[in-house]
Amino acid sequence: MASRMMVQLRGLLIAANQVLVPTIAALRESNPGIIRKVYRDSYEVLLYIALPYFSLILALSPIVSQVWIGYYEPDFVFFFAILSIGWLINSLYAPSYFANLGIGDLNWNAVGHAIMAVLNLVLGILLGRMYGGRAVVVAWTISLVVGSLIILIFFHYKNEIPLAGLFPKEFFSIGLGSAVGLCLSVLI
Repeated sequence: MASRMMVQLRGLLIAANQVLVPTIAALRESNPGIIRKVYRDSYEVLLYIALPYFSLILALSPIVSQVWIGYYEPDFVFFFAILSIGWLINSLYAPSYFANLGIGDLNWNAVGHAIMAVLNLVLGILLGRMYGGRAVVVAWTISLVVGSLIILIFFHYKNEIPLAGLFPKEFFSIGLGSAVGLCLSVLI
């Protein structure tokens, strides 16, 4: 249930980024020099929306547990928290993923997904046997994060975009506000 909800909520956030594919494809033909700016703008907008969005979703997970299950379910909230972290990081790679599609360079997208699949299988089996079901969700999240980061990092590398730009200075106030809000919601 937690996974299904996270996928649907993430879909709302990512749907707007899909417009990057035709936009970047057109820019590749007409003005390739502007692709980096369009990518950065899209990434920054997503970053500013995603952190408070996922923080709010995570803060509401105990209430969602009460409504859906009828009582507070610690496993549901745990799975929700782990999946929120994974989907947040995965959401931040969306502009690079869609930019790769628009450019027509699918290599790193394919490599990232292959790494996700292999890591998921290997870590899921190993951690699941050693630590049980919670560890399988952790393994899946690790796989999602690693594969996503590979796509994001290599997009930056290939397009000569400094990785320092992943977290602009203005981000820290939003990040701090989201973290404080999340901590307060946990205390409440």
